[in-house]
Amino acid sequence: MQPENTTSPTRRRIMFGLAASGVALGAGAVGLRLAEAARTADFSHPAYAAWKKAEKAGLSDIEYMIVCAHLAPSAHNIQPWHFAVDDDMIVIHADLTRNIGAADPDNRQLHQSLGCALENLIVAAAHLGYRATPSIPEGPIGRQSIRLAVKLTKDRGAGATLPEGMFDAIFARMTNRGAYDLATPVPVPLRAALSGGITDDLVIGLADRGSADAAYITSTMRMAARDVVADEAFFRDSMSWWRVDRETLYAKGDGISLHTSEVPLVVKAGLQTFVSDEAWFGDFGRQGEIDGVDGVVGTTPLWGVIASKRKGLGARIRGGRALERIYLEATRSGFAVHPLNYAAEHPRSADVLTRRFGFPLEGEILSVFRIGKGSPLEPSPRRPWRDLIV
Repeated sequence: MQPENTTSPTRRRIMFGLAASGVALGAGAVGLRLAEAARTADFSHPAYAAWKKAEKAGLSDIEYMIVCAHLAPSAHNIQPWHFAVDDDMIVIHADLTRNIGAADPDNRQLHQSLGCALENLIVAAAHLGYRATPSIPEGPIGRQSIRLAVKLTKDRGAGATLPEGMFDAIFARMTNRGAYDLATPVPVPLRAALSGGITDDLVIGLADRGSADAAYITSTMRMAARDVVADEAFFRDSMSWWRVDRETLYAKGDGISLHTSEVPLVVKAGLQTFVSDEAWFGDFGRQGEIDGVDGVVGTTPLWGVIASKRKGLGARIRGGRALERIYLEATRSGFAVHPLNYAAEHPRSADVLTRRFGFPLEGEILSVFRIGKGSPLEPSPRRPWRDLIV
């Protein structure tokens, strides 16, 4: 089941060129282009404004809760939500136009992203002294409109229900797709906390590096990466959220990018300068996906898998809440999380993992994630939060 780690000749030539390009950073027109591309993030840009709102600073309680919800993780950073306010209620509406197409054909990841936003909103409400009561739609999966209504009731004791540092973790959390330190195991208290958001209709499985289950996840993930890049529609729609240069990243305020990875600055600059859009959407990009997965699966101290006992919209949203709770628990403990969902996205791999862990066949794999000690990376951008209130 273990695939060969091959690199295409085209990709190999480009990567050798990028390694050499560092020498030219200060020389001529090419050097100027590289230097421009290699600049670090401008954190004064509005795309990063929401991350700086760790204090309410003049916002109303409702506005502040919306900012916190907007900082939730979402698949490919698609941010598939907008918000409405009705007296003592905030409503999260799904924006079904912000989807990953063939890479998420029945919106499994989109539904979980809404659950992540809901969890942040509930945590923020408790911090501000409100008891938040969500109304989560149940029923079968479809492309129906989704409305998550959260009723807010003043409760001075609500903040006491939050573990220390949980609210602050909203502003420190990020998806870390880099290598993790294998010498630092996930501590026992954090492992125990990972199950804190698992409701009765969900199950979670954990697998330590070196275990048979972890080896199975690793090989399945590598197989799944190759399956998904071979699927033309899947790969195309997934790459539609890829932001190559900072200008596009800032302008759109969404998507995924090399700039939020641990790739060395000079390599990021070279990729932005020399690799065409056609290459990203072609064999170069496909090989990059494979190389990326092969590179990180071997640096994972602990794997986690969240599944539902029965497939349904409500279970997906609660699965998203559970995933965000895991993010926040890890963040406040100084650890990183990376949902790596190739094995959940492709039917063959999802079936393999379902049977391996003994999950109910009438349910579905919701999320597969890595957790470990990672290096600090820059946050992902956000669209202006005020634009999302309807």
